[in-house]
Amino acid sequence: GGWSSEDARVVCRQLGHDPATASIKDYSSLPPGPVFLDHVDCDGTELHLLDCGRYGNIGDHMSGCFEAGVDCGNGSCTDGTVRLSDGTEGYVETCYNGSWFGVCGSDGWGYQEAFVVCRELGYPATAPRSYDSSEFGRHVQGHYLLEVSCVGNESSLVAECLSTVGGSCEPKRFAAVRCEGEKINGSCGEEGSVRLAGS
Repeated sequence: GGWSSEDARVVCRQLGHDPATASIKDYSSLPPGPVFLDHVDCDGTELHLLDCGRYGNIGDHMSGCFEAGVDCGNGSCTDGTVRLSDGTEGYVETCYNGSWFGVCGSDGWGYQEAFVVCRELGYPATAPRSYDSSEFGRHVQGHYLLEVSCVGNESSLVAECLSTVGGSCEPKRFAAVRCEGEKINGSCGEEGSVRLAGS
């Protein structure tokens, strides 16, 4: 069969979201990109997309295929995960107790912290830009970390950089980062990792 809700559940589970909130989404109106997998066939219980059945070899491009879409809803996230609100740029958000929170950009937020965020997301540590203004528009409600201080060589913002939990933060001071350049060595993390293009 085609792309199904069972396939969507596996994608959301692998990304750390509640698979119960997963649904398929139509992105056929968007410009096509490179195709990695064709005719994926999951039963919905798999931990990783590569555990599912599929037609053809990995990397083969089959004619007539369309890009699969997934909406993971408002499911929980994995604690310690970092993301940017607009993909490669935007407000820095961290997962705590299954929900996304912002990072306060006051008290020294700068290039070292931006280096760590972009490195953690797989982008070159030589090209990030740091922001602490309202340039990126709306951000998530509430924050989890403030007074974040990194040396610049850490691999995890939450686990390795010094920070304070809680406290107050002015809305215009939420930390933001723009990661520039391609993924390091074309890397997208571990082999078989997945991501959502709009997340």
